[in-house]
Amino acid sequence: MLIFIDTEFSDFINTELISIGLVSQNDKKFYAELPIERRECSDFVKEVVLPQLGKIKDAQCTLQVLPPTEN
Repeated sequence: MLIFIDTEFSDFINTELISIGLVSQNDKKFYAELPIERRECSDFVKEVVLPQLGKIKDAQCTLQVLPPTEN
């Protein structure tokens, strides 16, 4: 199965995850937005990414509710 992933993050130096979207080839979807401090974001993220957030109902969550990862 193929899974397509898209993420947004704060900047290239101190990367903090802002959002993650996953879509499987059988069209199952997952999308989440994490809280972020505006001051931690690059100018690009402030201008382009942040205005797009908050448009999907129930997408806001905390890092603690995202599924754990295995190392």
